This record gives sequence, C-alpha cells and structure tokens, in this order.
Amino acid sequence: MITGLAVSRNLTLNAIFWLAGLLHLFIPLYNHYVFRTFGFDYAVYNFAFYDYAHFRVSPCPIYQAGYPVSFWQDHFSLLLPLLSPLYWIMAPVAGTYSLIIIQWVFVMTGGICTFRLISRRSSSNWFGLAAALCYFLFHGRFTAHRADVNLAIMASSLVPVLFDLFDRKRFKGVVAVTALIAITREDMALWLTFIGFFLAIYYRKDSAARKKALLLSGAAAFYFVICMGILIPVFLETDLKKFTLFEYSALGKDAGEALRYIVHDPLQVFKMLFVNHSDSEYYDGIKKDFYMLYLLSGGALLFLRPWYLIPLLPLLAKKMLNDNPVRWGIEAYYAIEFVSILPILVFLIIAGLKNPLHRNILSFTVLAAVVTCTARSLISPPTTVLLADDRKYNILNKGFWLAGYADEARKAVSLIPDGAAVTASGQITSHLAFREVIQMMPVLTDSSYVVALLEGDSYPISQEEFNRVLGDLYEDRTNWKTLHRSPACVVLKGAGAK
Repeated sequence: MITGLAVSRNLTLNAIFWLAGLLHLFIPLYNHYVFRTFGFDYAVYNFAFYDYAHFRVSPCPIYQAGYPVSFWQDHFSLLLPLLSPLYWIMAPVAGTYSLIIIQWVFVMTGGICTFRLISRRSSSNWFGLAAALCYFLFHGRFTAHRADVNLAIMASSLVPVLFDLFDRKRFKGVVAVTALIAITREDMALWLTFIGFFLAIYYRKDSAARKKALLLSGAAAFYFVICMGILIPVFLETDLKKFTLFEYSALGKDAGEALRYIVHDPLQVFKMLFVNHSDSEYYDGIKKDFYMLYLLSGGALLFLRPWYLIPLLPLLAKKMLNDNPVRWGIEAYYAIEFVSILPILVFLIIAGLKNPLHRNILSFTVLAAVVTCTARSLISPPTTVLLADDRKYNILNKGFWLAGYADEARKAVSLIPDGAAVTASGQITSHLAFREVIQMMPVLTDSSYVVALLEGDSYPISQEEFNRVLGDLYEDRTNWKTLHRSPACVVLKGAGAK
C-alpha cells in the first residue's frame, strides 16, 4: 500500500512537471505555426544555423546595416556553430521549427536540474517540484517567447545544470558546462564570475569545493577580459562593424570609462539601479514594476541571506543601467537570467530552514505568489507598457489562439522552390531562412521571389512605404509575375526565376 502510494505520487509529480514544461514548447511552436515568429531575430538564427551547418560564416542577408554583418559579429558566440550539426538530423523532420525544439531541450534540462538540486538539498521531491514550477511559471519565462529563440535563454537554462553538477561534485561536468555558458554570449562570463564567488561562499566549509568555485570565478573573469579586450576587437570588428552592445552611455562611452565612473561615484550608480535615468518621465515606473514583481514572487526571501544577492548583481547592473528602457522592465526576454537562477536561490534558503512547518509554508507561499503574480501581470499588464502586443506569450489573451492568416501564408510559402533566393516580409522570413539568400522587404537584391503578408508585417519600413514597394513590383510586369494574391498575402516571381 505504501509502495502504491509512492508510485501514485511520483506519477502525479511527473505529470505536473512535464505539463508545465511542455507548455513552453507549445507556445513557440504554435507561434511559428501561425506565422508570428519574426525576421528579427528568428530568421537570423535560422539562417545562421543553416549557414554554420554548411561550414560557412556568411554575412546574414536579413541584416540591413548597409555593410556585411555575420551572426557572429552581432554576439560573440560559439554555441550555434556547435549546435549546427543538428541541422542535418533535425531539419529534414522539423524544418524551421528545429531551433525552437533545441532551445526547449535547454529549458527542460534547466528545469530538471532545478528539481534535482532542490529535491536533494531539501530531501523532498515536492520541494523540488515547487522550485521547478517557479522556474517554468515565472512571468519572465512567458515574456521570453517574444524572442522566439535567443542565446540568453539557452545560456541561462544551463545555470541550474551548473549548480546541480557542482552540488554533486561532478567537477569535470562543471568545467564543461561553465565553458559552454561562457562561449554562448560574451556577457555570460561576467555573470559566471559572480556565480563562482557565490558558490565559494555557499560551500565554504568544503575546502576543495571552495577552491574549485574560486577557480571557476577567476577563469570566467579572465575569459571575459580576453573576450572583450582581444577576441571581439581583433577577430570580429571591422572598419564598418564595431561592437555595438555597450549601451550604457550614462556610465561612459566604453567599458573603461564605465568602470572608472563606478569606482568614482558608486552611490550615483546604485541610485540608477532604481530610478529612471532617461530623458523621459514616461519611463518612471518601469524599474519599480520589475522589482515589485520579482520581490513578491519570492525574491524578498533573499534578504534573509543578503549574500545570496551576489549572483544577481551583474544581472541588475546589466539590466537597469542600460540605455534602453525596454530592458529595465518585465517585458521581452530581458528577465530570463533571473527566471533561471531565482528559484534555486529562493528554495536553497527555504531548504536551509530547520523548522519543517516553516519550510512547507514558505515553499507553498512562494509558489502561490509566483502563480498569482504571473497571472495578474498577464491579465492586467503594468500601466507603462513599451511592447503592447502580448499575443506571442499571453495564453490568457484570446488573441494568442487566433490563427489569422496562417493558412494563406502556408500556401504562399509552399510555392517557393527550395534554395531559391527570396525577399519576404518579416513574419515569413523565418519559414524560408534555410537558404543562401533570404532578405526582408524592401531589399530585393538578387531575389527571384517575393513573398509578403499585406497587412501588419511591414517592419522595418512603414506600411505606406511597404505598399509603395509592392505597387511598383505589380506594375513592373516585365520583371515580375504575380503567382498568388489574396487579401492576406502575395507571391511574385522574378523574370529570371526557374
């Protein structure tokens, strides 16, 4: 009878875990199916995935910089090249859905390791499940679907893996995962520096583990300096393409000036973590919304152990000191690092409490708070919203479930031969990016086909300019033939196309 009860509980636990995880596979798959994935960035990722798989590092034709820019020059990352052999396995079956599935595997691995770590530290699978559900149900996990696929989502999902391996003293695995996180994006090494320092404090009574954590921290710091000081300037920058992701003008024009400013006036820097440092009062409440959401979702417990804030310091600085107010708040994927590490930090504190009743009450309270805060934010977004359309992630919005023009768009895409050079509107491009030439409207250089949604997909130009470009193509009957036209979309074929 006891055995049967244990099996029943295990089945229930597994069912809850996988339902929560599979939700985050369904959302991006459905978005892609109904043509809600964007040229920036999912088509860019798909093109790079295809390009690397063919042993090339080509300028991405979707970028409209006016000069050649490869995916590698946008973010210094070796992860996608490492993943690119999967193209040959997955693309024949999953097509342009492949990277969505690969990213989900990263996310699920992080969820599994969150469950394992907290279950082990608390001696309770139900505590582990509560932590994993927070990992899956934080508001930032949903808003990250705006980005479709992103390196930050993948790298952040590996952080729970790092914690789990370190706790089990699998140090060879720790080295491998640390290296994988570091090469995913140039800024991840800085985060790893603080994570390693935190682990050194957490395992301070284990001298061997403490030394390895400090070594991890030092190696990450060294790689960050090498990456920013040598690898990017020497190997990736050109006379035309410079590193443009240092967006902290309030601190200075470059990292050196920023460091000097931080040392010279730390109080002002600390103040900027909380106040609007832009020129517009419109952004006054954005930082407050973020802090309120994540403090109420369990983050307030970190103040019981203030040194648990150490891994969050570089994340807060990167987020709140940035020039772009969109990055300060709860929208898009700009909270994904917090989503991945906060459940671990919060539930490690709960697991360390001696009173079982207090542990049970706090774990249930935190999970209930996460669900409540997420539901509240989905039902009623904050008043200061910069990215108003939430249909890509808000499953409580009936607009999420509307397929719209998807059937017509699929019919249009089916008319394009494999490998043909294509210009497409933004939400079409990611479906056609497995080819050497895929461009976004209005760029027509070398394209043999044009595929465009007629309304609501004109970015990066206005709808008026978009309509003018299409009108010129309709009138140019010598060079362009209309293959398909409906109220939703159009397909044009160039005179020289096969």
